[in-house]
Amino acid sequence: MNVTKTILARLSIAHSFLVRQIRDGMGSIIASKFTNSSTEIRTIKDGDLEKILEVHKEAFGERVPTQVMRYSNKFKNIFYIYEVEGEIVGYIGYYIHLKRVGWKIVPLATAYSVAVAEKMRGRGISSIMYKESVHQLKRNGVRAIYAYVNEQNMASMAAHKKAGFEIIEEIKNLYGQDAGYKMELRL
Repeated sequence: MNVTKTILARLSIAHSFLVRQIRDGMGSIIASKFTNSSTEIRTIKDGDLEKILEVHKEAFGERVPTQVMRYSNKFKNIFYIYEVEGEIVGYIGYYIHLKRVGWKIVPLATAYSVAVAEKMRGRGISSIMYKESVHQLKRNGVRAIYAYVNEQNMASMAAHKKAGFEIIEEIKNLYGQDAGYKMELRL
């Protein structure tokens, strides 16, 4: 009986992993066709990751930037950079997933990481990044954007609400002991 439970648990994990790989692969194919016409933000390019990881560390401490490392290349057309005088001071990364709406399959985005260098906070950079990136996603056919925000992160909550996101779900223990909110911005 225990062997059966172990096998079923491993199959479930393998299935979840496979589904995620397929979902990410399909999303990255869709995102590879996206274009950026913004003059305020640009997309990631080779050589940017080191500075992005520095900004991430300033914003999130020692938390491992797993999603940034995984998705910054896979979804590089929708990983946006904000620069001041040639220096990366902020970024916002998205990934694309597909959802069936009636007979159509539509692209949706999730903002998985947003950060601004400590010395540049309070200058409206996250607002600019959201405004510009949302415009780019919308012009490329994305129907809605989702974000997950720690209930303790008041600055992030304020930035998302300012960008037009609404709370659609509270998720207990999303961030360890802390709850989080799933937020949505319909385009």
